[in-house]
Amino acid sequence: MLIVFYFLVLLVVIFFFGRWFLAIGYSGVPYVGINLHALKEGMEMAKIFSGETIVDLGSGDGRILIAAAKQGAQVIGYEINPLLVWLTRWRLHKYKNARVICRDIRQADLSGVDVVFVYGIPGLMPWIKNFVDRFHHSGLRVISFGFQIPGYTAVEQRGLARLYRFD
Repeated sequence: MLIVFYFLVLLVVIFFFGRWFLAIGYSGVPYVGINLHALKEGMEMAKIFSGETIVDLGSGDGRILIAAAKQGAQVIGYEINPLLVWLTRWRLHKYKNARVICRDIRQADLSGVDVVFVYGIPGLMPWIKNFVDRFHHSGLRVISFGFQIPGYTAVEQRGLARLYRFD
């Protein structure tokens, strides 16, 4: 009987947590950590100033959030995977200017944001364009890792990182 109980617990864990790792969750975007070289290039292009507000759509393990928090920015990550949210919160505990929200990126609030980071997949990028269109304002910078945002022209590209600026 105990074996049946453990088997049922395992099925529940796989159902609730495994779907995020298998990329069959609501967002359909698998976790892929950004490499440090691409992170450095993206941060240099973003030119983050202390006090600016930074959002990372699909913040994963929080690498981008930590790098921006070290520069004095107010950082907010949106991540749907509860295990990655827990890991990021643990990694961000010493930064009072940083937080991660367990929420799908489609529910993110970009009002008043200075820089947006995204590492999406090709099928998500048209949605990212429409989402940014709803919130963009003069001075907004968007850093996209890996894939171009359709309808926008990058003003700079270094390796995986593309900078889009709205002036």
